[in-house]
Amino acid sequence: HPEEWTTKSMINIANMGYFSSDRTIKEYAENIWHIDSVRL
Repeated sequence: HPEEWTTKSMINIANMGYFSSDRTIKEYAENIWHIDSVRL
C-alpha cells in the first residue's frame, strides 16, 4: 500500500525534527567544544 507507506513516512519525518543532525552539531559546538557557530 504505497499511500499508507507515504503517510507513515511523512508522519515519521515530521516527528523527528528534534533529533536532527543540525541540532546535534549545535549542541556539540556549544556544550562540548565551546565554540561559536558561523553562518555560511
